[in-house]
Amino acid sequence: MINEEENIEAGSQKGKTQSHEEVNGESLSRQMRESSENDEPQISKEPASNKNMELHHPHHVTHKKEWHEYLLEFIMLFLAVFLGFVAENIRETSVEHGREKEYARALYDEFYADSITYTHKVNARLGKERDCDYLYSYIKDSSL
Repeated sequence: MINEEENIEAGSQKGKTQSHEEVNGESLSRQMRESSENDEPQISKEPASNKNMELHHPHHVTHKKEWHEYLLEFIMLFLAVFLGFVAENIRETSVEHGREKEYARALYDEFYADSITYTHKVNARLGKERDCDYLYSYIKDSSL
């Protein structure tokens, strides 16, 4: 970025006869004198290219809003809260769906393990009943 002094020198080299006030709209000669006295370059608060730029400042305390401004702010806040609510519900639904699959798989695994255990217990009981029947028939036949 070219500073103000370089702008002035470039303008004088091209043969332009503009005064310091015409270049930037303010007293550049005063700024140049102050900068030479302080030996520090003075930086303009507002560059020459930003003179006509629209700046958005917060409204003054006594600024009265019109009804459509209140309506727009209400709609924006309502949409922000509503979309946050919708996003949270979508996230919660996906988490619940994953948890549901996890619980269903755990329930299936428990039923499968219980059925295997039940089958082993039934087979063990049937084996004990056969042994008891054999022992009963042996005792019955030997007492004759």
